[in-house]
Amino acid sequence: MRAFVFIALLTSVVAQVSVEAPPIDLDESRPWSRQPLTFAPNSPPGGSIVFEKNPIYSQIARDAETPTGFERNFTALTNIVMPGKSSYLGDYQLMTYNTSGCADICSYFVHNCMSFNMYVQRRPSILPGSECLNPETKATYKCGFFNTTLPDDMLVWYGKSGFEYTNAGSNGYNRINSTSWVDI
Repeated sequence: MRAFVFIALLTSVVAQVSVEAPPIDLDESRPWSRQPLTFAPNSPPGGSIVFEKNPIYSQIARDAETPTGFERNFTALTNIVMPGKSSYLGDYQLMTYNTSGCADICSYFVHNCMSFNMYVQRRPSILPGSECLNPETKATYKCGFFNTTLPDDMLVWYGKSGFEYTNAGSNGYNRINSTSWVDI
């Protein structure tokens, strides 16, 4: 019975969130390979500063609802919680800026998840290489998960291969009852 409930819940959440496979890890031995599809509105050309200042991303973040069972810790920042921190549990690329979907993934599918960071990320359309350090960019919706509450002081992740991964519309959410995890 538990397996049936779990599969039904997973199917329901995935249908609502439209979660794509986690992004491909950058492998510098394969430059110019295509990166995963992205769904966020792209920013005008002009580099990372133009991306960070794009009002569309901050408006999307400000308009986002706070999911049930979570409290918002920060809103519409250009920084994200550093993925390399020991509390980092992974991330997903989404088709929409869906804070409720991120909360469901955190609550039901990421063991020990106590918080998440929803944001828009500037990423390369192809994998950067030594002869193509700054390829055309795309924007994607990301949701990072953590096993601790999110701090107020954020860190910036600049990426690899000379390509600057820039973030915008960054919202952080902490579980209200941070001592529990839903076990189905």
